Amino acid sequence: MSDDPEAGKMKLPRHLLLGKGGPSIVLLNGAGARLGYWDRVQPGLAAMAATLAYDRRVPEDPSRPDFGAATVRELRGLAAALGLAPPFLLVAHSMGGLYANLHARMFPREVAGVVLVDSTHPEQERRFAPGANLSTRGLRAAVALWDRLLGPGAMTEVVRIEAIAEEIRRAPAFPAVPLTVVTAGIAPPRWQVPAHLWEIHLDNQRELAALSPLGRQVMAERSNHYVPKRQPEIVVEAVREMVSGLRGDARG
Repeated sequence: MSDDPEAGKMKLPRHLLLGKGGPSIVLLNGAGARLGYWDRVQPGLAAMAATLAYDRRVPEDPSRPDFGAATVRELRGLAAALGLAPPFLLVAHSMGGLYANLHARMFPREVAGVVLVDSTHPEQERRFAPGANLSTRGLRAAVALWDRLLGPGAMTEVVRIEAIAEEIRRAPAFPAVPLTVVTAGIAPPRWQVPAHLWEIHLDNQRELAALSPLGRQVMAERSNHYVPKRQPEIVVEAVREMVSGLRGDARG
C-alpha cells in the first residue's frame, strides 16, 4: 500500500489512532458523524489491535461519478500515511456501510473482514420509494442547514446515497470474507419510519449478511439505530470474535 498515489501528498483529516497490532481496524462513521462517535467502542477495540477513527471528508465536487470511490481512496491514503497496513477490518455504521461495501469490492485483498452496524443497504432508496419520497425531499432541503451546523459538506453525502449505490452495483462482487451485520432491535417511531419501511430495513439487513458465505447477523436488541452509542459492547464483541477467528486462521 506504500505505492498508493493518494499517500504522501494528502492533507490528513482529523483522526485518532489507538492500539497496536493487526488486523488493522478502521472505523467508518455514519453521515455527518465525527470520530468521537466511536468513543464508547474504540478503546475496547484498541485493546485488540491498531484502531483508526477519522473524520471523513466529502469530495469537493459532490456531483462526481466516483464520489464513493474517492472516499475509499482517501481512507487508503490516510492509512498509508499513518503506516497502517492492510488487510483492514472495516467497522462501519449507517451510511459508512456503503463505503465499507464498496471498499471490500474494489480492494478485496486489502480487507480481512467487515462489521456492518445497522448499515445502509445499496438498494435502500429504491426500495423505500415512494414511501420515503417526501422525507427524502425534506432531507435534501435541509442539507444547507446541516452543513452550517456540522461543517461544509457534512450532510451533502446523504443525498449521494443512490449515486454511491450505483458505484456498488458496478463494482465486482463482495468478497468471501468474514462479515458480521449488527442490526438495531428497536424500531424508530412510526411517524419517523412507517412499519412497512422498517420491515424493508430488516429484510435489507438480512440481505447484507448474505453478501458473504461467511456472513452472519447479530441483533442489538437494546438499541435503536445508534448502536455504537446505545449498545457499544455488542460492536466490540462482534469485532473481538472476528479478530479471534482471523488470528486463528493465520496460526492455522
